[in-house]
Amino acid sequence: HFAETFDLVVASHSMPLEKADELNKFLKHAWDAVIEGGALITIAFFRDTYSPILTYTNSKKIHDSRYDTLLSSLHRLGNTHIFAVTSNIKTNFVSDIEQIFKPFLFYEHENAGVRGGNRMRKMIWKRFWAGSCFVVPTLHTVTITERQNFI
Repeated sequence: HFAETFDLVVASHSMPLEKADELNKFLKHAWDAVIEGGALITIAFFRDTYSPILTYTNSKKIHDSRYDTLLSSLHRLGNTHIFAVTSNIKTNFVSDIEQIFKPFLFYEHENAGVRGGNRMRKMIWKRFWAGSCFVVPTLHTVTITERQNFI
């Protein structure tokens, strides 16, 4: 439990999205730190929001159930607004993009590596080379949950 309270609490990479009970406990502690009239902001990345890479590699689009878990938990806390915000990953190396997105791509089997490795590299060069570096748009889910003033 926090000794201090704040008008704004932000949670991003710190959220334990893998297990619903841990996420709920985390959000309760974060929510306890928000004053009446304040807000909790979350920023998250989900498998199905990496659409530029998934689209261009012909990977099957799947729904990431962690999204539903997070939103359900936040809606129980208060009035929640949901936004899609795109940021850009910039790098000079194809290997950086492969490493970032490797967990989000489908594999033929565990040790096979990224499906269509050379094809993927060609796609990265074609779709994401911006003249001086690679730029990959990445979609984030941003939520703002308001703690209402009750008189």
